[in-house]
Amino acid sequence: MIRLKKYIFNIYIDKSNTIKEKLLFLFSRNRKQKRKTETVGVTQLVKSIKLIDRDEFPWDDNIPDRVAYYPVIVLEDARLITPGLSGIINQWYKDLIDKELPGQMCYPIIVMSMDTLILYTPLFHQKGFFAIFDKFF
Repeated sequence: MIRLKKYIFNIYIDKSNTIKEKLLFLFSRNRKQKRKTETVGVTQLVKSIKLIDRDEFPWDDNIPDRVAYYPVIVLEDARLITPGLSGIINQWYKDLIDKELPGQMCYPIIVMSMDTLILYTPLFHQKGFFAIFDKFF
């Protein structure tokens, strides 16, 4: 998570290896990890937003009450970024947000590759995530 004033960017980097694992990463509500269940992908982003909204986010205890959320999923394998994928992910995300966090200022999920994140890092530093993402929407 990156916070710039009242703007919050939840970034999750995918490290799975196969296409099947990547699709499960994106579409599975929960994933078994040894003995405990952990949320991943879209559900992990929504869970983080809920924690921030309840002032229970463990990595930043100084978040303003009124913020805008810019969720980002970074895929290690750029081959998975295909036409339509973002729309599918965002529909699932919108359904979860509408159900669990109605009324929150949550922008659509941006899906990008690790290469894109690295390539545009200087621009993100120069102009800020929100300036770039606002133009995207």
